[in-house]
Amino acid sequence: MSIPTYFVCPSCGGRKTFQGKLCRRCRYGNLEERLKKYIAVGKPKECWPWIGALNGTAKNYNNYGRLNLSGGRRILAHRLMYEIAFGAIPEGMVVCHRCDNPPCCNPSHLFIGTSSDNSKDAYDKGRIKLHGEHNPFRKLTAEAVRDILNSSASFVELGKRYNVHPDTIGRVKHRKTWRHIAP
Repeated sequence: MSIPTYFVCPSCGGRKTFQGKLCRRCRYGNLEERLKKYIAVGKPKECWPWIGALNGTAKNYNNYGRLNLSGGRRILAHRLMYEIAFGAIPEGMVVCHRCDNPPCCNPSHLFIGTSSDNSKDAYDKGRIKLHGEHNPFRKLTAEAVRDILNSSASFVELGKRYNVHPDTIGRVKHRKTWRHIAP
């Protein structure tokens, strides 16, 4: 069994286990310092964009700022900024942007909400369009909806014709869905 060799960090004099330039603490610094190093701080009401690495590889993160931690872990920059400015994020809650700018880290633009609140906020602001023909999972077209609205056939018959459940036809007929299409 070999005894590990320790080296001294030239910056802080601390012990390190590798022969790199600085120890991990000096190399990475405190999280708050590292975070602020990659934020282009502007005026209080402006967006403060993250200028470091972006988490744009996964569809659900859409270019949010990301800070790499030890052990291959990552934290989203706006979440860390919220925690620094306001304290811990309650379990089950997400950090939302008032400005709808994912790289923004201005604490005055951030607020806490549920995942559902965040989706509703995005829908209300027009960033998510999942109704009608904008919905990628839709089975009906605007033309088919007009035909359904003007038809006197039964829900079952129309359901078979358009390959949807009769309840779907009922929701169209009762204007629960596809309300934006005129008959």
